[in-house]
Amino acid sequence: MSGPALPVLKTANGSSLVACPLTRTQKTRGKATTVTFTFGEDSDDSALLGAKGREWRSADAKQSLTALIELPAASSPGPAQVAACNCLDPQLLEITGKRAG
Repeated sequence: MSGPALPVLKTANGSSLVACPLTRTQKTRGKATTVTFTFGEDSDDSALLGAKGREWRSADAKQSLTALIELPAASSPGPAQVAACNCLDPQLLEITGKRAG
């Protein structure tokens, strides 16, 4: 393991809950050189790019996610389970893009 230790919560049944922070880069591209896309007017993407309603050819968004992993108790070994994750609505950290036109 590297970096600071992750916080661990023990449950009444002896299992442990560990919050695992992750970052990912989501790459969005037009399907062809003539294809563009837009972000929603009120989206975080548009706000950080500073160009609401603009058309884009590509964008790279760095996002932060947290997965809550349940590790079984030592007395009942088994696989770890993902208890929760904000994977469908991650926190946008930064975004860069190439405008169309």
